[in-house]
Amino acid sequence: MSEDKTSEAGSRKFYRDSDRIIGVHKCETYPSTMQISSIGIIGFGDFGQFLFKLAKEKFPSIAVKVSSSKNVPNRKDFFELAEVCKTDVLFICVPIAAFEETVNKILPLLGKNTIICDVATVKIHTVKILRDKKVPNFIATHPMFGPYSYAKKENSLKDLRIALCDSSLTKEEMAQVIDFLQAAELKVLELTADEHDRLIAETLFLTHLVGQTVKKGGFERTSIDTVSYGFLMDAVESVAHDEQLFRDVFKFNPYCKDVLARYEKAEKETVVSLNQSDSIFPPQRSKSNSNSPDTTFQHSQECENVVKRQKEKSPRCEAKACCSGPDQTGSATGQHGTR
Repeated sequence: MSEDKTSEAGSRKFYRDSDRIIGVHKCETYPSTMQISSIGIIGFGDFGQFLFKLAKEKFPSIAVKVSSSKNVPNRKDFFELAEVCKTDVLFICVPIAAFEETVNKILPLLGKNTIICDVATVKIHTVKILRDKKVPNFIATHPMFGPYSYAKKENSLKDLRIALCDSSLTKEEMAQVIDFLQAAELKVLELTADEHDRLIAETLFLTHLVGQTVKKGGFERTSIDTVSYGFLMDAVESVAHDEQLFRDVFKFNPYCKDVLARYEKAEKETVVSLNQSDSIFPPQRSKSNSNSPDTTFQHSQECENVVKRQKEKSPRCEAKACCSGPDQTGSATGQHGTR
């Protein structure tokens, strides 16, 4: 593999195919040239289960083998770790915090040509581990979708996105991976691990942050939801059950702390601006507030006092005095009372 055939971008290399550089590709409906007879999945959480179901549905001719600490091997769907590690493509679907431990376990068990596919939500952390451990064949990806978004798309992969952030594969292998993903109707995005994590902090992590906050606040859907509130609750529901992922992304993505600080600052400024809005129109006992209960009562009392004084002076002025009320200067006697 010669350097003149590669395109450098940060810490990862992607390969030129004629004049095409692997970058953003819209799906084309042509058969994949990648020969895959078996897929391995380590971890059977939400995404592992989703990937298992997806593989069975979209690629029924490919054997799918799962290694799960919570499921006993039955040689139907669940297998021993050593056997799963010999599959053509091995997906690591464990929590981010368990990624390094998992890589250490599988390294001595890998098949000669097994390709490890990293699907973690953070990339700087996982790519460093894969590089430091000298994993021979790997591709660091982040599918920008999961079971919730897949269901919202009516069980279609069309135009869903997957980020490719690093790889140790050859030019031919990388081209086959792209063809395979395109045949599955996915858009492929080229990003460095650093670019990926920065953008994820400002999008996915922020969504989780708002979603977890709304959830803890006990806010729910109602019978009079606006369209925008419905969109908000869609986002909340899509991340509400992913508390472990939320914590792991915050811990292992170095850009999340800055996003959290910006969010907290903006929230405080917003609350302050709301509280300050009360001082823009402070309560006043004036003509402009004549409909408030306090000022209405005060006006009645003033009228009664005027009438009482007018009765003492001249009963004929009674009606005029009562109707005149306070004058423009705020006097309680009115014009007739000064005569």
